[in-house]
Amino acid sequence: MQNHTMNEPVEAASALVRERFPEAVAAFLGGSTARGQGTATSDLDVVVILPEPAEVYRETVAWADRPAELFVHTAASVRTMFAWDRANGAPIMSFMCAHGAVLLDLDGRAGPADPPDRTPAAARGTARPTTPAAP
Repeated sequence: MQNHTMNEPVEAASALVRERFPEAVAAFLGGSTARGQGTATSDLDVVVILPEPAEVYRETVAWADRPAELFVHTAASVRTMFAWDRANGAPIMSFMCAHGAVLLDLDGRAGPADPPDRTPAAARGTARPTTPAAP
């Protein structure tokens, strides 16, 4: 078994997005290859976000001597998939986007989310009083 670097699947997936989806606004590489656990025969799991309106579909293609699973969406359909993931306890699409490698991010929405503010509410001055204020 050959030792493949993380860059190989990222470069292959990026080229796939550039060639097949020049209008894409965002794209992610998910799955084992994004986690650095893929092998030479692992598929490329690629989420592509197209501008509205666009057809939403899933397709398997051959690319760079390996299969590529394409999950083609719009921003609205991805939000719908995230909601479905939450409702069904199967965060497949959510995980691919949140933990995958960002291949394309034209408008800044695909980048890492800001971490939640863990400062206590009282320190931020936003805590609600527990008793009514004195007149």
